[in-house]
Amino acid sequence: MQLAAYHYMAFKDYQNTDSEKSEIHRKKALAVIDKMQDVIPERTIRYDAKDLHYQLGRLYGELGNKEELKRIMDILMQRSDLTIRDKVDYGQAYLSQLDSFNVGKTIFEGLYEEFKSIENGQRLVSQNEMQEWRNYFTQIVSSLIFTYKKLDMINEAELVISDWLNKNPNDPVAKQLLEDLKLE
Repeated sequence: MQLAAYHYMAFKDYQNTDSEKSEIHRKKALAVIDKMQDVIPERTIRYDAKDLHYQLGRLYGELGNKEELKRIMDILMQRSDLTIRDKVDYGQAYLSQLDSFNVGKTIFEGLYEEFKSIENGQRLVSQNEMQEWRNYFTQIVSSLIFTYKKLDMINEAELVISDWLNKNPNDPVAKQLLEDLKLE
């Protein structure tokens, strides 16, 4: 993994200055992680460390192998031990690296609805979990709005922003975003 990271860093370093060297390091990094997958395949040795598996997927994505990134992300999304942070990070990867807006929508709608059920008292959580939700809620809302806009779901985006403004009436960015959406 360290050798792959070395070539990845060299790939990034040369990306804007020497495209030939950058491409050489990109291919070497891919070859190393492909070899790693052959020598230690997932079916033989499970990736119990979801963070390592996620980083491997992101590395594949950064190096241009979107299919492998998607495959790994799909495996990660099946785990039962995902935290709010994991879901937000994975949702962001689907949006930003894979342009999988429908998958991102599903993830962020699920998070949004789960928060709303907690907020409405339908589900009780500890103070620590509530704090974690509060820490990520802005990112969940902004990602959901972004996704709705990308999928041309303007009415849904307006509903989320309106709900946000009911609780944050002095948010100038949200006000402007709502006005911009109404013009679309």
